[in-house]
Amino acid sequence: MNLKKSTYFLILIILLFGCGRKGVNEGVIKYDIEFNAQERKTNSVIDLLPTEMEQVFKNGSSKSKIEGFMGMFLTALISNTHTKTNSYVFKVLTDKNYCQTKFGEKTLGFDPMPGMHLKKTFESKEIAGYKAKKVIVSFDDPQIQSFDVYYTTEIEIENPNWSNPYTEINGVLLEFRIKMKGITMKIKAKEVVKKEIADSEFDIPTGFNKVTPIKLDS
Repeated sequence: MNLKKSTYFLILIILLFGCGRKGVNEGVIKYDIEFNAQERKTNSVIDLLPTEMEQVFKNGSSKSKIEGFMGMFLTALISNTHTKTNSYVFKVLTDKNYCQTKFGEKTLGFDPMPGMHLKKTFESKEIAGYKAKKVIVSFDDPQIQSFDVYYTTEIEIENPNWSNPYTEINGVLLEFRIKMKGITMKIKAKEVVKKEIADSEFDIPTGFNKVTPIKLDS
């Protein structure tokens, strides 16, 4: 995989997390993305990755997206509860592609997290106005340091963790870590904005070519 495609694929993985809130049927949630300082010193790809993302949500559907370069670049993940499909969308200049899977089918992957254990606690904190419950993540390998993730049950998004390693958590992740192609990312929600979202936000944009997940990752 060349540097350009590797970068866009990593951005896609960042997008594979969703959220909404009971009582808030539609709007936008904003996230901050933090990278490991030590990894940044040895991997130049990290400097090309975004430090923010936005996600729109409405009636259980969601669309995470990053746009830039005056509209010449777009990467998005659309989870449409009406069609029961997950769509991965990429635009780079005039190159426009997407692939699609049905709910429950295999999705684009993460670095393996073997021997991972999730321990729920009674601790919580507020994140972006949500009550976020704490889960301790540990591993069989004692050399892998444990860490905490936080999730909320104040959610209307369907299957919020369908695509990530935390499928055992029945709630939306508001602070968590993932690793893809050796790059560790800490993602944390910072703001929820109530606004009307058009149903068309969850459709595939016109003019995009359908490809297989393997081709999109090649």
